[in-house]
Amino acid sequence: MSTTYIHIGVPKTGSTAIQHFATENRQLLREKGLLYPSAALRGFGHHDVAFLLNGGYPDWAKPQDRPLGDLAGALRSECLEFDGDVLLSSENFYLFPQPERLFEFVRDTGLLEGRAVKVIVYLRRQDDLLVSWYNQLVKAQGFSGTFADALHAQMWLGDYRSQLARWSNAFGRETMLVRRYPSQDVDGPGLMSDFWGLACPAIAADAQQAMGQSTNVSLNRDLLEIQRIINRLPLEIVEKRRFHHELMKLTTQMDGFFSDAPVASGAELDDLLAGFEDGNGEVARIYFDGGPLFEKPPRAREPERPYGGVEADKAVAALAWMLLSK
Repeated sequence: MSTTYIHIGVPKTGSTAIQHFATENRQLLREKGLLYPSAALRGFGHHDVAFLLNGGYPDWAKPQDRPLGDLAGALRSECLEFDGDVLLSSENFYLFPQPERLFEFVRDTGLLEGRAVKVIVYLRRQDDLLVSWYNQLVKAQGFSGTFADALHAQMWLGDYRSQLARWSNAFGRETMLVRRYPSQDVDGPGLMSDFWGLACPAIAADAQQAMGQSTNVSLNRDLLEIQRIINRLPLEIVEKRRFHHELMKLTTQMDGFFSDAPVASGAELDDLLAGFEDGNGEVARIYFDGGPLFEKPPRAREPERPYGGVEADKAVAALAWMLLSK
């Protein structure tokens, strides 16, 4: 029996890199027995399906005109012509969770006819996850608040116990492929070999070797502050985010010029992690045979000095870069 793999994220666990590789290597994957459908593809992932199952588009995403029924029909037609495995991927399945509706969608689209289903999800230690997600909120979704402001509304992302229970209830415990997100700092760059080892083992080694620079770079602290200032302007979100690709390039090309001070102290991050301790323990027992879900990070409790904001000369340099790049 073939398999329909549904990769749901979590956000900030390398989903864009996986989707970029799948899009660029669709023919190779097809030859190896895995279809990455072009139907319902937005950019590199199947994000339109996630948005529409949730009832519509968020204000930071540009809508397209095709209703969910049209996307389902196109997806069904493409998959009926293929008798191997199928992969759907969007971190927005987790960000806008509708597991019951997604199960009905893949069933009614015919993706479960002659195919088993597996849900792939990567878990990232919550302090890293929420710091990285805050960066994403500012650089690409128009958020102008502080890290503390973001936590109030975004803590649920790290409540893996509750979120995995929802997916397990909808799809079945036996379908869940729950993985730890491999930290490049600790484990080496193993995400691609791990993911493709699940979905298409024949190309896992090639996928890891082909992994290049990240396609979704976090902004350093100075550039993040500049984007926060832009986000306060009375503009549509799509206008606020028009420079975020340039800011990501500037982050990588001028490493060391701008400040990369943390958005929270070590003490604050330790307190954040402590709030997830019980839930992480239960997830570890269910999916990882016990033991700690994540290793406790070694770090200083307090920063060497508080961040004082972006300096004027650096702000001018960054704004000049953005204007000249356009």
